Amino acid sequence: MNVLAQLISGDNLPKTSDQSLKTGLTITFSVIGAVGFLFLVIAGVRYVFARGDTNKLAEAKNMIQHIIIGLIIAALAASIVAVVVSRVQ
Repeated sequence: MNVLAQLISGDNLPKTSDQSLKTGLTITFSVIGAVGFLFLVIAGVRYVFARGDTNKLAEAKNMIQHIIIGLIIAALAASIVAVVVSRVQ
């Protein structure tokens, strides 16, 4: 139980004053968000150009759903990483 308390408090996490980790992670998550947004636009265009074809509409809808789920997961991962990095510093 004492080990769990130390992990939660962050006492034995490595200390760093280097901003390179934080900068690298920020760039990584920014690229993930930009690529996700690009794919979302592409899926929207595919939805518009489906022109009533039920198979193409279903594919576009599934693509949009998967992209949104992926962006939510990426946002949650970025939040978790931000908390951990703030604890390390």
